[in-house]
Amino acid sequence: MEKVKIIENYEKLILFLRKKGISDGAVKSFINNNKSIIEESIDNILDRLFMIYNNKDLYCILLTIDDRYLWSLYKDNEFSAFKSINNEKDSIVEMMVGFIDSNKIKDIYPDIDGLNLNKKIKLLKKCKLNSHGYHFE
Repeated sequence: MEKVKIIENYEKLILFLRKKGISDGAVKSFINNNKSIIEESIDNILDRLFMIYNNKDLYCILLTIDDRYLWSLYKDNEFSAFKSINNEKDSIVEMMVGFIDSNKIKDIYPDIDGLNLNKKIKLLKKCKLNSHGYHFE
């Protein structure tokens, strides 16, 4: 019964994560460890979720909220609870988000400063920069 309710409540999210190649067990851990944040954002969460990969290996899921972000690390086929820069730091996530505001990106997209974090990441995803190292998908 519990499984059916989770699938009904989070069907779009489950399909989105499966389409990204995330296993059912990992999807379940993502939902279970992040229910409160997911539930308050469920209507528009898919538009604000981004994966950070290192080559083809999933590193984490990033959730943008205005110009802030939360991340859920992926390790051993499970996701952690969302973390924020206020309570924990992660050098890879900070590097990726910081890269968006680097001079290299501003040279390619001079108008990027006027965009919010969500749109900046979408722009960076579109150009497929660094698909062999850490990158957004």
